[in-house]
Amino acid sequence: NITFSPAVTVATRAMSAAYPVDMPFGIWAYRLPYNQKWDAATSAPALLLENSRVTCLNDIWQPEPSIKWPGNEKLTFFAYAPYDADMTFTRERGVEFNDFDATSGIIPMYTNPVTDCDKELTNGCVALPFIQTLTKVEFKVCSSIANVGFRIFLKSMVIDNIAQRG
Repeated sequence: NITFSPAVTVATRAMSAAYPVDMPFGIWAYRLPYNQKWDAATSAPALLLENSRVTCLNDIWQPEPSIKWPGNEKLTFFAYAPYDADMTFTRERGVEFNDFDATSGIIPMYTNPVTDCDKELTNGCVALPFIQTLTKVEFKVCSSIANVGFRIFLKSMVIDNIAQRG
């Protein structure tokens, strides 16, 4: 069976790299003939899994229903979490989260494409390094009219229409 080993990439020493076992994730899988690579494929990749729900049972992460690795074909995976997140997916752009509320308490995550996975090299278990969508932002405030030793007390800050491109 195709199985997964999810982890969270950490941005600070305070973060944990453990992926929560109670958070199902979604996955797409594409297959190519054994002698082709994702970036230089001469034939169109065939869809193997389409937004399949992956859960953990007995410490094994696998899609529902489980699926066998198809022969000697190379597989490429795209994943996101949590499974019920408002998102869209295309092969060209990957996972995109829509209308995300940063105050919801849920931090959406995604993986970069995990390309050209080989059944023998992975032993059927694909490592998925999830990346958190939120980032820490720091602001510095200064004034052109302030003298040395002058203190500014910022009571609030409003930032509209923040977006990122990536």
